[in-house]
Amino acid sequence: MKKYFLSLLCVAGFGLNVQAASIMGFEISPEFGLGAGQTKQTLSSVDTNFKDYSVFGRIWLGAFDFVVAPQVKYDFNSASNSNDDYRNLQYGVSVGYNIGLFVARLTPYVGVNYSSFNKIYEDTTAYNAGLKLKFDLIPISLGVLYTYQKPEIERTKQEVKMQSIQALIGVHF
Repeated sequence: MKKYFLSLLCVAGFGLNVQAASIMGFEISPEFGLGAGQTKQTLSSVDTNFKDYSVFGRIWLGAFDFVVAPQVKYDFNSASNSNDDYRNLQYGVSVGYNIGLFVARLTPYVGVNYSSFNKIYEDTTAYNAGLKLKFDLIPISLGVLYTYQKPEIERTKQEVKMQSIQALIGVHF
């Protein structure tokens, strides 16, 4: 009877931990989610605000609370009463540090991405910084993400400063 009870306890414990592989201080933890926020574009001291919606995916790889995350993010930016809607694909890497809280982990991180646009802008480099809160008992993460990039307008040398702020919600395995 003790063997069955121990087996059941081990299976239950394993079932709670399938959301992320963390063995001997090493972590492999995929995350997929949605973001919503605003992008402010500045061109010749004129600001334009765009609504910004995104989907993202990253795989957090780490050891002893230091983490690295290869990532991909797809943004859809739209302005009201405008035909200047555009899409932005970013892929790159972020690095951060897990801070253990009582029932969650807080991860501040910074990153760099290659940023590709579907129209209007030339490809460029994007920089980001964020905070991610991952709960221990449920596979949900909440976060905030700031992104900065300065692409050139196609066929000109004029640069547009873009700053985005987004709230993120994700499924964190």
